[in-house]
Amino acid sequence: MTNQVETFLRIGEVKKALGVTSSEAVYSRMREGNPRYDPDMPKSVKVGKRATAWLASEIAAYQQILISRSREAGK
Repeated sequence: MTNQVETFLRIGEVKKALGVTSSEAVYSRMREGNPRYDPDMPKSVKVGKRATAWLASEIAAYQQILISRSREAGK
């Protein structure tokens, strides 16, 4: 087993990576029942008492999903 160091992204970095301006645009993608819910959106990780983050590798994979969806929709 290899120990791979993961990079955590905080909400500001996730917003930037996804091209959205509000935190709610990120969190709503994770909430079942919300019209913006996306089951492919990575879940956040609790990194402190009042702090959450996302794994950079999971956000990068999610970006690829969004790109694929966009290109498929354009066909």
